[in-house]
Amino acid sequence: MKTKLNPLFALLLAALLLCAVACGDPENNTTDSTTASTNTAGNPADTITSSDGSTAEKDTALPVYPGDIELDLPEMQEEIMVTLSLKDGQILGFSSLRKPLSDDIIDNYIDFQNVYGTVEGIDESFFESHLFRLAHSAQSSGSTRYAIESVKTADGKIQVEIIEQHAAMSTRDLRKHYVLIAVEKAYAELPLDVHVTGVQLAS
Repeated sequence: MKTKLNPLFALLLAALLLCAVACGDPENNTTDSTTASTNTAGNPADTITSSDGSTAEKDTALPVYPGDIELDLPEMQEEIMVTLSLKDGQILGFSSLRKPLSDDIIDNYIDFQNVYGTVEGIDESFFESHLFRLAHSAQSSGSTRYAIESVKTADGKIQVEIIEQHAAMSTRDLRKHYVLIAVEKAYAELPLDVHVTGVQLAS
C-alpha cells in the first residue's frame, strides 16, 4: 500500500529546508551582532567589523608611545657592588647595596672579596693598616647614592660626615643601603659619631 505525500506538507517542508540553509549562510545573516576581526596570525586586530561592513576602533586598545620618548630615570647600578668615596687619593670608605658581614666589620681582604668582589684600590695591603666599619644603613630608593665626605678622629670619637644624594626623579624600589668607612686599625675600637646630610640632586 503506497502513502501519498500531501502537496501542502511537502511545500511546507521545502520552505523549512530553505530557511535553514539561508540562516546558516554568513552572507545572508542579517542579525545586528558584531565580530572582532583578526589578522593573518589569528590575533585580534585593531578594529571591530560590524555585519553591515562598518568598522570602529577598539576602545580597549592600549596607547602606543613614540619610540623617541624617554623617561629621565636615574641609571640603576646594582651590578656595581661598591661605590668608593675618595679624597686626595685616600679611600674614605664605600657604599653598597650588599649587606656586610654580621659583625659589621671587615678586617681582611678575603672577607671583603667574598662579599664585594674585586675593587680597584682595595687589596691585601690596604688591610695591613686599615679595616672597614659599618657607619650607616638606611632603606631608601634604589636611585639614592651615598658619598663619604670626611672621616676624622677627634674628642675620642671617629667623626663621620655622609652625604645622602637623592635623585631628581627617584625610583620607587626600596633598597637597603650600607655605608662603610675606612678606619686605621689603631682606632678601630673608638665609638662612631655619624652625621648624615640629605641633598637633592638637580635634574
